[in-house]
Amino acid sequence: MAISFVRIDDRVIHGQLMTRWAKELPCDGIVAIDDAVAADPLLSQVMKGAVTDVKVWLFDTETAVSKLPKVIASDKKYFVIAKSPVTLRRISEAGISLRILIKKSTSAR
Repeated sequence: MAISFVRIDDRVIHGQLMTRWAKELPCDGIVAIDDAVAADPLLSQVMKGAVTDVKVWLFDTETAVSKLPKVIASDKKYFVIAKSPVTLRRISEAGISLRILIKKSTSAR
């Protein structure tokens, strides 16, 4: 499987992801999945701008369902980040299995 890391994090992409996780588990790209973030051009630009070392894709759930099989079949390693566990559940219900340890983090709000 080409997915090396799956994370639920309401911050989606942030500094800790790049300074800690990307160094411990190197990746070739980040697939972030959230309907609201993908629909907001400004927020999408901010998220993509937070990462300079690897390619970032921001997908809504429907697009992720169609793209993830290609990601899984790839020889490259990717992080998959969802803002909500509901998003990953919807992906699972669509028949895509992400059999990887899920690290859960949500900020205190």
